[in-house]
Amino acid sequence: MNSNLFQTILTLLLTACGIVTSILLGLGCTQDAAGAVSCAASSAPEWLAPYLVIAASALGIVKLITGAITGKLVLPTAVISTSGAAGTVHPDVVAK
Repeated sequence: MNSNLFQTILTLLLTACGIVTSILLGLGCTQDAAGAVSCAASSAPEWLAPYLVIAASALGIVKLITGAITGKLVLPTAVISTSGAAGTVHPDVVAK
């Protein structure tokens, strides 16, 4: 699988965790000053909040490790331009 596709899938899953957390807060769950979500006083399932935290943490760590392994965290990226300005790469020399 292409690492860009894998990174995109991880980003979508992280976004889904955030959306579900927002829905839980909309259903009456509360968030304390430390950021912990509690659903004890709402109609939302109490067991879901800790699993969202675990999932988001794990996905973030996998995303970071994948970026480190593929070099996307530290390698410079080339700016593609047809102007020929300094520091740019022409589209013809980019691997297809």
